[in-house]
Amino acid sequence: MVSKQQDSIFKDKDDFINDIYNKFVTKFGVSINFRFNTSLSRERASWKKTEKETLFCVTERIESVKAEIRDTQIMKSEILSNLEFYINTEIPQIKANIENLNKKLDNTEQIVGSKVSTDLIALADFLRCESAKMNEMKRKILLEVNRDLEKLRLHIKKVSHKLLSYTSDTFCIM
Repeated sequence: MVSKQQDSIFKDKDDFINDIYNKFVTKFGVSINFRFNTSLSRERASWKKTEKETLFCVTERIESVKAEIRDTQIMKSEILSNLEFYINTEIPQIKANIENLNKKLDNTEQIVGSKVSTDLIALADFLRCESAKMNEMKRKILLEVNRDLEKLRLHIKKVSHKLLSYTSDTFCIM
């Protein structure tokens, strides 16, 4: 997982530490204090371990970011293909469905309009006929009422005439 550049950096640091260690040992000779030498070796090992861990963490993080970028690119391509499918297939189908519905609605409006107009014409004819029948019935009833009124007037005249003649006869007798 470690790249060549990172490996060369690691080797350069290792060489640098070894140089410092060797210069220190040669400067003070072989009679160096064992405890200090051990402490320096431990420090060197600790530093190498920390550097390796840091390098590993950085490398791991880089790989993680690369994986996220790959996943994002895959998702992007899927979204683009879905969008293309939607634009090329779904939208034309939706437009066609809307046009068909508009045509059906227009046809329905024409059918309803023609049926309503014929129904209105039939209703107007029916109302005209019924109105004529009602007018005829009204005329007949008025004629009958007028005849009955005339009969009643004649009857009232007769009765009033008889009553008048009866009253006048009665007054004459007294």
